[in-house]
Amino acid sequence: VVPVGLSLKVKLMGMFAKSEAAANAFPGTLQVIFSCLYGQPSNMTLKTSGMAFAVWVFKHATDAQLKPMGPLILNGLMKLLDDGEATATDADQGMRNLRAFTYQAIGQLGKRMPSLLS
Repeated sequence: VVPVGLSLKVKLMGMFAKSEAAANAFPGTLQVIFSCLYGQPSNMTLKTSGMAFAVWVFKHATDAQLKPMGPLILNGLMKLLDDGEATATDADQGMRNLRAFTYQAIGQLGKRMPSLLS
C-alpha cells in the first residue's frame, strides 16, 4: 500500500472538516488529527488543515465521542504550542497562524469541556 501525497491529504481534510460523521468517528478522528500535526511527511498547509478539522470536531462531535478524546487532544495541542514556541520566529507567518488556530481549537474545546481547562 502506497501512502497518499500531501495534496490529497489536504483535500481530504477539507472534506472531513465538513462532515459530522467524520467528527464522530473516534478513534479515527484522533488518529487523523495527530497524523496531520505530527506525521511525516507534513507541511504547514496540512497542519493547518488538521487544526481546522480539530476545531470542527470540537464543535460537532457528540459529548460521548468528545469525552474520551478531549484530554488526549488537549495534551497534543499544548505540546504543539510548546514546540512551536521553541522554533517560531517573528518572521515565521505560517507558525504564527498555526499557533493562533491552536488557541482557537483549545478555546472551542474549553467551551465544550470546561473541566479540562480548570
